[in-house]
Amino acid sequence: VAVVASVAGASCSPLPAGKHGAQKHEGGRAHESVWVAFDDGSIAGIDTATNTVFATVKVGADPRAIVAADRFVYVVVGGGGDAEGVVVVDAHRRSIARTVKVGADPAGVAVHGRDMLATNRGSARATAVDAASGRVHGAVDAGANPSAVAFSPNGKTAWIAGEDLVTVVDASSDGTIAALDAGARAIAFSTDGAKAYLATSDGVKIVDAAAFMPIGEAVFHSVNAVAAVDGGFVALGDRSIDVVTSDDVKRIAIGGLDMAVAGGDAYVVDGDDVLVVDLANGKTVARVHAGTGPRHITVAR
Repeated sequence: VAVVASVAGASCSPLPAGKHGAQKHEGGRAHESVWVAFDDGSIAGIDTATNTVFATVKVGADPRAIVAADRFVYVVVGGGGDAEGVVVVDAHRRSIARTVKVGADPAGVAVHGRDMLATNRGSARATAVDAASGRVHGAVDAGANPSAVAFSPNGKTAWIAGEDLVTVVDASSDGTIAALDAGARAIAFSTDGAKAYLATSDGVKIVDAAAFMPIGEAVFHSVNAVAAVDGGFVALGDRSIDVVTSDDVKRIAIGGLDMAVAGGDAYVVDGDDVLVVDLANGKTVARVHAGTGPRHITVAR
C-alpha cells in the first residue's frame, strides 16, 4: 500500500473493537441497522447487534443506490418510464411512504434534513428536491454521467461524482461553487468534516472540504466504496479492504462491490451475501444471506 500523503489533521484514535472484541462501540449498537438493495427489487434491513435480517420491503426493479436519513431509507430505482424515481421507505413501519419523481435515468441520491439531491445520468444534471414534501424545486449541472452524491456533514454543500469531474454545489442556492478535476465513484467525509474522500479508479483522493483543494492521495487500486472512521477512512476494492488512519495502514484480503461501516465492522456486499468484517482484527465474523444479488448497502443510525 503506497500512501502519498498522510491523513493529517484528523483526530487520531484506534478503531473501536465492536461487539467482537474487548471494547464495545461507544453508545452501543442497538440503534444501528444496515440496509441492502437487491437485484430482485427488494431491500432488506440487517440488525447490526445480531447480524440478522429484520425486514424486507419490495421497492421495484433495477435499484441503483440506497441511503438512509432519519427514519427513512431512500432507494433509487431505474428501469425506465413510470417506475423510475426515488422510493422512500419508512424504516420504522417497514413500508413505502412515497415515490419521488426526480427526472430521467436517476443514478444516485443524498439527503440532509429537508434537502434531497438525485443525480440524472442521461441529462448530466442533478435534481433538487424537498425531502419532506417530495417537491422538485430545481436542477444543477453535474458533468457527464453523474452517479454518487453526498452532502457534507454540516449540510452546506453537496458533492456530485461524475465521470470526469466532482461538482460541489451550495445546498442553499443549488449553485455550483467548485469543480474538481477527478472522476469518482463514491464520496465520504472525515468524521470532523474537514476532508472529503473520493473513491476513484486509481485509489482515494483526499480533498480539503473547505478550500476544495486536493491535499493528498492514497494509492491502492480501483476503489468501489469509501467510508470514514476516526482518524481516516476505509476503502473497498474488488480484492481488498484498506484501512488508512493517521498512524496506521492495514490491508484486509476481502473485496466486494459496496460497503457500509457500522460499529467497527465493515458490511461488504460479496456475491449473494453480506460479509461482516471486524476492522480491528481483519476477520470475517458473520455472513448474512438476505436475498439474491445484493448491489448496494447503507447504514442507518
